[in-house]
Amino acid sequence: MKRVLFIPLLFCAMLCMAQNKVSVTPEKPLEKAVSGHYAAWVNGGLSTYGGCNFPNVPCADGGDKVYYPRAYGASVQVPDGTVYLGGMDSTASLSECLFINATDGSTTPIESLPKALDNFAATYYDGMTLEEVAEQIVEECYDLPEIALRYFDYEAFARDLRFDGYTETEHGVICIC
Repeated sequence: MKRVLFIPLLFCAMLCMAQNKVSVTPEKPLEKAVSGHYAAWVNGGLSTYGGCNFPNVPCADGGDKVYYPRAYGASVQVPDGTVYLGGMDSTASLSECLFINATDGSTTPIESLPKALDNFAATYYDGMTLEEVAEQIVEECYDLPEIALRYFDYEAFARDLRFDGYTETEHGVICIC
């Protein structure tokens, strides 16, 4: 058990040192640790939201899972805060998305995902348009000759990316994978 706890703590410490910032968020008022929570860097520290656990009876003994209030979604840091995408609660997968302002901690519902999703990842392309992301993907992932890259239809490829989990925002592009 000690080894299981040591590995995540070591990873977090290494991540913090790589950022040259070591911060501890205030303890949550929960008696037991949570899993499946959303996490992001906010104002130089690690911030978590949601999660779930088996607070009364362990899962192996038939305990009931409790959600705080949602878990198993994805989070991306954007210029003014963090976007929390999808996930699930005690009844179903969710399509709702939330924006949490880094300055005042306020929570604002934003445009939902096209369908309910849980257990996925997301990334954010800061300050890029969907067409710029398309160009980066083609250049990094496809071994095309220079002549093909010059005539590639990045605009059409960007339109196709919208059907593959890419969404353009006012500050950049979010990819759900």
